[in-house]
Formats: sequence, structure tokens, C-alpha cells
Amino acid sequence: MLPLLVHYYGGGFCIGSPFTSALKNFLSTLATQANVTAISIDYRLATEHQLPIAYDDSWAGLLWIAKHSNGNGPEPWINEYADLRRVILAGESAGGTIAHYVAVQAGAAGLAAVAAKRLLIVHPYFWAKEPDKFYQYICPTSSGAYDPKLNPIVDPNLSKFKCDKMLVCGAEKDKHRVMKL
Repeated sequence: MLPLLVHYYGGGFCIGSPFTSALKNFLSTLATQANVTAISIDYRLATEHQLPIAYDDSWAGLLWIAKHSNGNGPEPWINEYADLRRVILAGESAGGTIAHYVAVQAGAAGLAAVAAKRLLIVHPYFWAKEPDKFYQYICPTSSGAYDPKLNPIVDPNLSKFKCDKMLVCGAEKDKHRVMKL
């Protein structure tokens, strides 16, 4: 069995899909070169569906994967090829933010069926100060800098984060770079 890479796509919570040919090609290449199995979680997009629905859908996706822990889940290839004791959560931009949130929730919930051992996030959408108007538009219920989905430092569950290793990538000119450091 191979480690399972669970991918959350980016797109500012508003665009994207795990079904695009570019993402399929990227994940296929990554899975082959890293010797892992991969699954990309789909989630409902803003503005049609306001946040936190993308986070909720993504958490539900991990819970669905957890149903495969005894080899009796609804998707045969996951039962046969994915090692749920070696899970890597990954995402870029909004997907990186979601991957971090899901990793923290998995630790807080004591989700033993899926062992999220690694976290790989590229340009996550974190804020230490008040978020921009765009985020306020797609998530009007957010408490801003006190929202643990945007500012992981204030998450009361952060101490339950169980990943052994984490890689966070941010660009020099990324406006969120200060928060990522």
C-alpha cells in the first residue's frame, strides 16, 4: 500500500475543480514521482455558496476517506492501494488554507482512522490582521483576525495538530507572506 495524498485545490474559494485537465495531469505526475496514491477533494465554491461551506465539504471529504480505514469503504481502489496510516494533506492558496484547517480538525477530533502525518501547503490564504474585502464578501460571518480558519494562531485546537512534518511555501512578493513566516 502507498501513502495517500489528499489534495485541496486553490482558486480563492471561488474557482477551480479537481476535474480540470491541468490538475489531473499535475496530480498524476506528482503521484507517480512521489510514489503515492492521490485523491483531490471537491468543494462548493463561493460566491454561490458562502464560506465556511468549502471547509465543511473538505472535512466531510476526509471523513469519507476515513470510512475506508478497515478496507471496507465504498471506493475499492482506496481500500486496495491507500495506506490511511500515512496520509499527506496538501493544497495551494485557498486549498492550502483548507488543508491546514482539516489537519487541525483531524487532530482535534481524534480521527484515528486517518493518520495525517504530513502537511504541504503552498501560498495559504492566512491573515494575521483583518482580511481584505474579498474574504469579507465570500465569508460575511467571519470574525476576521479572530477566525481560526484565517488565522491559525488563534485556533484553540492548534495544540492538537498531529502532523509530524509540515512544509509551507510562500513567495517573496506574496501579500500574505508575513503571516506565513
